[in-house]
Amino acid sequence: MPRTRRSHTKPPKGCSPCCREGRSPDANKSRRSSRQRIRCRRAWRSTSATPAGGSCPTGSSTPWSTLPRWPVCARQWTSRWNTITDVIGTIRLLEYCRRMGVPHVVFASSSSVYGRGTPLPAEESTPANPCSPYALTKLHDEQWGRLYSNQHGLCFLTLRFFSVWGPGQRPDLALEAFRRRIEAGQSVIIKGDGTQRRDLTHVARAIELALGWQGTGAVVLNVGTGRNHSVLDMLAAARKTTTPLVEHQARHPANEPETLALITAVGARLGWQPRIIFPDGPDS
Repeated sequence: MPRTRRSHTKPPKGCSPCCREGRSPDANKSRRSSRQRIRCRRAWRSTSATPAGGSCPTGSSTPWSTLPRWPVCARQWTSRWNTITDVIGTIRLLEYCRRMGVPHVVFASSSSVYGRGTPLPAEESTPANPCSPYALTKLHDEQWGRLYSNQHGLCFLTLRFFSVWGPGQRPDLALEAFRRRIEAGQSVIIKGDGTQRRDLTHVARAIELALGWQGTGAVVLNVGTGRNHSVLDMLAAARKTTTPLVEHQARHPANEPETLALITAVGARLGWQPRIIFPDGPDS
């Protein structure tokens, strides 16, 4: 009896048989290399716009509505994964310090842990109300540091920085973003109406403060100037001779309308006062 040849639909380049069979790209991970999985995920994600009931573009006759869909909000999942990574990384660092007998840890937290509705100026004893994954991560890290301090005697200093600026600043933060777009002749993007205010702390003084601490226990201190400036003030400082075009966009729901630090505690414990004040530079 002669053998009959089976018809086989070849999957598209960069995909794998799992797409043709209606399985998730994460199925049978052990059978594919990491590069193959990446190509398969890309092919799977690219089909997310196929209408319900349509055929799978990978060559299967299975209705698309019956196939699992890859998450569309890749940026949202990336943010969640970074949050998990930050917390786990901090725990691993604390455990390493405990095992190796490291006596002091200085943790760079953020004023974002205070959230919206905090009475200003913000005091360290004010209950935290984080409004973003980033702020929640910082608060979790603070709590893990306090736990290791109570259980293992680790000296853990939390510095809640208020809008750090200076050399090496991230390009997506307001001052640096304004400067780069103005130099490139592009319009400046402002989230909101520009009246939101921030307490700006120079990075050089902040690092000097962190390196000089020799305290005990678990301590939380604000690092700011006790003064704040509007986003329009930052734009005025970034521009020199030209007046750039300004494009206003919707304000991010997690952004606080105003931040302002109470720096009494950091002055009393560390004898610190801000020397570099925005936008004038070193304070006389």
